[in-house]
Amino acid sequence: MGLRLREHLAADPSRNAVDETPGILVAEDLSPADVMELNLDRVLGILTAEGGPTSHTAILSRGMHIPCLAGVTGLMDIARENETLVVDGLGGSVLLSPDEADEARFAARREEYTAWENLTLKSARWPAEMCDGVRVEVQANLEGTNELAALAQCGADGVGLYRTEFAYLPTACLQRKTCWPNTPP
Repeated sequence: MGLRLREHLAADPSRNAVDETPGILVAEDLSPADVMELNLDRVLGILTAEGGPTSHTAILSRGMHIPCLAGVTGLMDIARENETLVVDGLGGSVLLSPDEADEARFAARREEYTAWENLTLKSARWPAEMCDGVRVEVQANLEGTNELAALAQCGADGVGLYRTEFAYLPTACLQRKTCWPNTPP
């Protein structure tokens, strides 16, 4: 944590002038703190060579609605800057240099998923009650306080897990606006 704070305090502001185009973040590995610092307007997906589907990076990314594949074998050998990629977070695959038909197919899948997610949100506020009448309390896992407003929308009765370690990150870290391909997070 001390090294991260020192890096931000000593950062050259001109170094942070990067392309604002949204893209896929490709990295050897990302820490959970790196994920929490991401500019969600710019990161469309995450690919890492290290980790796996149950890594903190993958779990946090899913919680932030960012498709993430961790532990992609040979990733750093084949990934090229500015190459078009499709990250299929549900299917667990990466498509390099997709053609128009591939892009259309995955765009349709994204629309289907969004429709399913919207339908799920509508039913999320139904009572969590079993057939025998026993009520089950639904608790939410939060990565940050910005998610508190969504508790009622998602039907949660309270907070089951709050990742307190992120409450200690310096504000400058949380507001950082840089990401790959120009500058690693």
